[in-house]
Amino acid sequence: HSYVVRSVDPPPPRSLPPNAQIIAARGPFALDDERSLLARHGIDVIVTKNSGGAATAAKLAAARELGLPVIMVARPELPESKSVADAGADVITINNYAVTPPLLAREGMEADFEALTLKAVELAERARDASRRPVRIAGSLPPLETSYRSDLVGGDVEIGAVYERMAELLAPRVEILLCETLSCAREAVAAARAATASDREVWLSWTLQGNLPDRLPSGETLEEAFDAASAFPVDGYLVNCCGANFVTGAMEILRKLTDKPIGGYANSANVIPAREGEASPAPERVERERLDVEAYGEVVKEWMSRGATIVGGCCGTRPSHIARLRQLIDSG
Repeated sequence: HSYVVRSVDPPPPRSLPPNAQIIAARGPFALDDERSLLARHGIDVIVTKNSGGAATAAKLAAARELGLPVIMVARPELPESKSVADAGADVITINNYAVTPPLLAREGMEADFEALTLKAVELAERARDASRRPVRIAGSLPPLETSYRSDLVGGDVEIGAVYERMAELLAPRVEILLCETLSCAREAVAAARAATASDREVWLSWTLQGNLPDRLPSGETLEEAFDAASAFPVDGYLVNCCGANFVTGAMEILRKLTDKPIGGYANSANVIPAREGEASPAPERVERERLDVEAYGEVVKEWMSRGATIVGGCCGTRPSHIARLRQLIDSG
């Protein structure tokens, strides 16, 4: 037998079977790329964990098209653990990031949109009520299609109607509407317009492209994206789901553009910036330097020194990261 193992971080060699080829990559993955990978390596069967979300769902669609069997490893029972609320978070975001009508429609589940969204709210409310400290709840207005893919953003009227539907459902149950991980100015404008039509506090957060520290996946600069949404009464501006070091530079840009609160919540890694003239690869293929809790905290200190007052964690961060940020904030 031979094996192809794809993982964000290379697994320890001793844990691998013989004849194993390692592919280090982070989703989201495009359907065409997954088809090509399966064909190129002559894959006969796929074994995958039930991680949920749309970032890695393309391999399942490719497997269906090619008639390949899929072995899905069930999620284990969760151990008792410290929640991000008890770790020190002031705000928790409901887990509705992948609960958008377009993503659900891909799986024939669009009719479940409202029920799944409200279930996510209910779970966040339970976490809040169980916490030993006061916590506010944010509802996510995320990319409607695959993350980072500005080329998949629909027409203005189309996406505006979906964001309005999401905001109207969330607003009665959350304190903050968080427009997050937005990949282009048009997407951010549509989300901000829908969110600010409510009476909720609104935070607007863009993501940055791969290894280009000052650009969105669309190629627009952060300044251009900010200007496009500047007419809306947003309460805070952020950058998220990118290299922690990229947020540092973004704070300097945002601080010059607004007197409102600014901040960020990054992935638990620094990204190696592109060299001059170098093309930016897909986000899952950029060079990264992993950050442990202390190293992440040191980067967040840099954000705070540049004016950030809203800080947190995105992909790869855990309650231990939040606990460290709580210490930084409380120590002044």
